[in-house]
Amino acid sequence: MLGAQLHNDVAPAALKALCGPIIEAGGTGTDLLIALESVVAGAFVMAVRLGGDNIVLDLMFERIRERLADERLGDLVPEGHA
Repeated sequence: MLGAQLHNDVAPAALKALCGPIIEAGGTGTDLLIALESVVAGAFVMAVRLGGDNIVLDLMFERIRERLADERLGDLVPEGHA
């Protein structure tokens, strides 16, 4: 597997390529998430073995939650659950 830094370096260009045309066309946050859903589904078809979807989705969304918490909360310690 490639390093996290490479993934993080590539992500802004990928987001710009995906989101730019949608935003320019007047798209909403919902439109962006639907486009992302299409990309994630395609990546799963390419990369995840049949039968592995649930565990990989669980791990992916756990990591997304962690990253969002780090980004949005910074040093703040959450006291409850969303």
